[in-house]
Amino acid sequence: MEKKTIFTHCNIDIDAVCSLWFALRFILKKNLEEVDIVFKPANWDGEGMSEGDLALDIYAGGRGIKGEFRKNRTHSCFKTLYKKNYEEIDEDLRKIIYSLSEFVDKHDSHGQNFLRSLKINGNEKSEFLTFKGLFQVFWGYKINNDDFSVIQKFFENLNNFIDLEIRKKKIFENLERIDSGKVVLTMNTEIPSGFLSAQGKKIKVYVDDYNLGVVIIDPNLRNEETLSVIRKIVERSGDVFGYGENWFIDPGYRLICRGSRSNPVSTLSKVDPQFLFERLSAFVEKKELEAYLIKSA
Repeated sequence: MEKKTIFTHCNIDIDAVCSLWFALRFILKKNLEEVDIVFKPANWDGEGMSEGDLALDIYAGGRGIKGEFRKNRTHSCFKTLYKKNYEEIDEDLRKIIYSLSEFVDKHDSHGQNFLRSLKINGNEKSEFLTFKGLFQVFWGYKINNDDFSVIQKFFENLNNFIDLEIRKKKIFENLERIDSGKVVLTMNTEIPSGFLSAQGKKIKVYVDDYNLGVVIIDPNLRNEETLSVIRKIVERSGDVFGYGENWFIDPGYRLICRGSRSNPVSTLSKVDPQFLFERLSAFVEKKELEAYLIKSA
């Protein structure tokens, strides 16, 4: 089967690389190796195009896909592709792809310093700053690489970025199933402490295969008092603190564990995770009540 050819302009820019990536991932549903990418001068007339070929971010004698011209500004090809093909995108990803297309569009129509000149709300500006960092990587690739190498390298960044967004969504789905308490018990699910902190969680008890541990999320609880609660539970169960497959205490009291992903163990702890969770929940409730009473006095 003959490969499809996609044309774009030489000296590839952000709009062109994102348009190529979008067309491959969401429209053609092909990998880069399954198509031929051909670079042409910006004023190329489309000669040599065959039926079924695509020309992105290049006029190509009227056969290419360019951004719309509105209010004396040429908008991005990427935004045009998004608007015409958004139904091809999984619903879970539409919001982030839309935001990415908005960033590229504003960058294409207003220039690199558009963040300074446009009125952008807080949430959108936060997303745009993330994209700005991503595209700094793109400009770095352009320094010492030809156009095709830039595409290869940056496609990996874009795909990793989207995969991270998918991962984040799954994390938030897990968080929705966690109760409203200040201590959380996670079972073979990696939920970063930063996400839990944003949900008001103070301590995470985790079970990960044979690993069992406590992450003290709230810095105010990283002290001898909290450690003493955990120590009593560990030692009364018959486990010990020490090296090897024993309990470890992080010097800053952030992590107290018997096994982690960076230092896994091969046997089960004698500590009951549910009991550990319940005792720490009671401890945190007591500390919060004490703090409330002191504040109210």
